[in-house]
Amino acid sequence: MTDFVGGPEDNIFNLTQYDGSSNVDGGDGYDILNLTYPNIYVVRDAWRMVLNEGYARNLTSYYTNDVVFENIELLTITAPIVHSSGYVEIIVNTDRVNALIDGNGGGRITLDYMAESVGRTFTYDHDGLNAYGLVTFKNIAGLQILGGTGDDILSGDPDNAEGGTITIISGAGNDILDTGAYSGWLYGGLGNDILYSRSPFARVDGQWGDDILYGITGSGSLFGGTGNDTYIIDGVYIAVTEYAGEGVDEVRTSLASYLLPANFEKLTGTSASGQALTGNGGDNYIVGNVGIDTIAGGAGNDVIEGGEGNDILSGETGVDSVSYEHAVGAVQVSLQAGIATGGAGNDQLWDFENVIGSAFADVLTGNDGNNVLAGLAGDDILSGGAGIDTASYEQAAAGVQVSLLAGLATGGAGNDTLSGIENIRGSAYADMLTGDHGNNALSGLSGDDLIEGGAGDDILSGGVGIDSVSYEHAVAGVQVSLAAGVATGGAGNDTLSEFENIRGSAYADILTGDNGVNVLSGLAGADQMIGLGGDDEYWVDNQGDVIVEAVGGGYDRVFAKVDYTLADNVESLTLIGRGNIDAYGNDLDNILTGNSGNNRLRGFGGEDYMAGGAGNDIYHVNSWGDQVVEAPGGGTDLIVSSISIDLLALPDVENVTLVNRWNINLNGNALDNVLAGNSGDNVIRGFGGNDVLSGGAGRDSFGFDAAPGAGDLVQITDFSVADDIILLSHDQFGPIGSGSGGWGLLDPDSFVIGNVAADANDRILYDSATGALFYDADGNGAEAAVQFALLTPGLALTSADFNVIL
Repeated sequence: MTDFVGGPEDNIFNLTQYDGSSNVDGGDGYDILNLTYPNIYVVRDAWRMVLNEGYARNLTSYYTNDVVFENIELLTITAPIVHSSGYVEIIVNTDRVNALIDGNGGGRITLDYMAESVGRTFTYDHDGLNAYGLVTFKNIAGLQILGGTGDDILSGDPDNAEGGTITIISGAGNDILDTGAYSGWLYGGLGNDILYSRSPFARVDGQWGDDILYGITGSGSLFGGTGNDTYIIDGVYIAVTEYAGEGVDEVRTSLASYLLPANFEKLTGTSASGQALTGNGGDNYIVGNVGIDTIAGGAGNDVIEGGEGNDILSGETGVDSVSYEHAVGAVQVSLQAGIATGGAGNDQLWDFENVIGSAFADVLTGNDGNNVLAGLAGDDILSGGAGIDTASYEQAAAGVQVSLLAGLATGGAGNDTLSGIENIRGSAYADMLTGDHGNNALSGLSGDDLIEGGAGDDILSGGVGIDSVSYEHAVAGVQVSLAAGVATGGAGNDTLSEFENIRGSAYADILTGDNGVNVLSGLAGADQMIGLGGDDEYWVDNQGDVIVEAVGGGYDRVFAKVDYTLADNVESLTLIGRGNIDAYGNDLDNILTGNSGNNRLRGFGGEDYMAGGAGNDIYHVNSWGDQVVEAPGGGTDLIVSSISIDLLALPDVENVTLVNRWNINLNGNALDNVLAGNSGDNVIRGFGGNDVLSGGAGRDSFGFDAAPGAGDLVQITDFSVADDIILLSHDQFGPIGSGSGGWGLLDPDSFVIGNVAADANDRILYDSATGALFYDADGNGAEAAVQFALLTPGLALTSADFNVIL
């Protein structure tokens, strides 16, 4: 074995004889390797060449009969490449190589850029053009180019006297591949590729992705593979192939006539001279050009658009549509007469069932069959004629409002006039579709639609979205079941699908949901509403409405315009409107929400959340877990409670009344409160404001925590000397108790009947004539006493009726 080692400068290595194995280490710099053996014999298991750039790297053939050149700046092979039992493959996988390779009739060359992640532009031809180096091939059996993961532009045109082929295989990028003028194979790979076939014997395979395949000349074969592929066919003998299930594929051709092959869906003529275009047995979309075209759909449900020019259009078998979607002006189309005039020429029409209009004000007329008329944009006139006809708004730019009864359509497709139409297809948006007195089929498609069939036995479909079926104008009560998909009663016998919500009639209805989320609204009349599973909403406007919910039937809500009590297994009740109405819960943990009127909210069992909103509301509280929510300015509100209440935590509630006989307590807040005890022993404390306190029966205590003289005056309406006591704050009234530190029962010397303090100890003064209760800060009248309470006049009060304990 011979070793060749270069230095850091630019080196040239000339290998003129073969000695079995050689190591060439180019070192740094720009290195040139010339192989000029008389013959390069590559023998299995016997030959190895190592080419290095700066460090050793073994590149072997072993069992593959391959020779790999890597990281060599200039490579020249002028000797014949032969093999004892076949041909050898030479791989060049550096984008910096300059190479002259003469195969002398043997060997296949592979240019490998699979490791490249950045897109490259390489053009290999017999002149040796390459943006990243100069590679010249002569007399080789074949050339193979392997692309990387970037967006590559790869083309080849080898000068190949031996008749070899070029093969280009792209990677994962969106690549442009070109066979050149000679025979070759192209493989598109994973991306959305553009592939050119210029050779009479080329094979082009798009493989995966949405590819564009050009069949320019010759008789090559094009295979799109999976994805939605487009074929540009200008060569007469180009063969195109798609297999079933490989996407929606299109042929665009300038040929005078073209028959769309099997498994293609679209055919577009590109010649201005007029063409004869024929579909296959599938559902095709065929489009002509500006010439006088003759287009036949063949079998299948086809859409045919002639384009400009006076065309002859035939749908043939199937349910076919003639389209004027791209007309430059309004069109007048009559399937009955078989003619179309206006913005797309004067066309002859044969064997069509449906019409698609233009973006302008069209006149579309059906025939005696069942037609679908789609006016698109513009203020159109749609006349179905005899048969069961449909107005379609599937391409509307926004929601539509269509009434067959009124014969009008407005909204996202213009203002249309309808006659002889039995069915409606809505848009992809929120539509309002209304039938007439006949049997209609109304389909909302996408969007949150409201559909009302009217009288007759209708077929109603909500489609995608949250859709509502309405019986608002029924002439009697209806029985509607989303679970069963049927409706009977005062609007005919309807078939329902894909609805989530129901609006009833003005009469007594039975409305049944399904296991999904439903909104059931009975409207007027005493209705029965059954939610089944799901988190349902019920809209109640009659006190006779009955709601039926099963245990575990979801979290359900009621919205009521009248007084209402929640049914079993329903969790939430919201009052709507502005009326003075009441909400009553059940044994669950309820959410009760008032409206802007005066409401009474009563949860009964459970731990309830009650929010009154505006108005003067009354809350009934009977559980420690009950919550009352009031906002500032939300009216004058009252809590009726069987448990202790602390209004300090409810700063926007004014009044509390305690009920039952429990010994419970009551705290006010800074507002002017009206606080009433029950028949038990209550502790009632006002905590500021001009409060009115009533103890009721029992031994009650009235607390004074605010500083006297702060402008607050508390009235005790039913103080009993025999049973009740007044509690004074040590901080606010001072140490005037008879016990240690001034705590305990009021010192007898600190209490005076009258309204004037006589000596330094007179602090609490009761005017028995008026019932006024005063506090004198200095105890001797030097400074005027301030009134802090009002009791009943003439009480036999003593110091024993006061206790300094707060």
